[in-house]
Amino acid sequence: MAKFSARTTESAVQKGLNLGDVMRLASEKFSGNGGGHNIAAGSQVPIDQVEGFIKYADELVGKQLSGEKIGSHNNS
Repeated sequence: MAKFSARTTESAVQKGLNLGDVMRLASEKFSGNGGGHNIAAGSQVPIDQVEGFIKYADELVGKQLSGEKIGSHNNS
């Protein structure tokens, strides 16, 4: 398993970023687990899923920062 941790800024959170949702959704899609808070989160995914996980997590961050709600706890 590969472990990831992520942190962001208050200004990114104010723009709609929720790393807990990003890590949870991306890790679940790639056979892992994760979650956390809007400003800090972590996840684990199988080594062979790392590339897909990173690309998808990046996509989710972009969606959130453009105003799209992706998770059930957005802006919590």
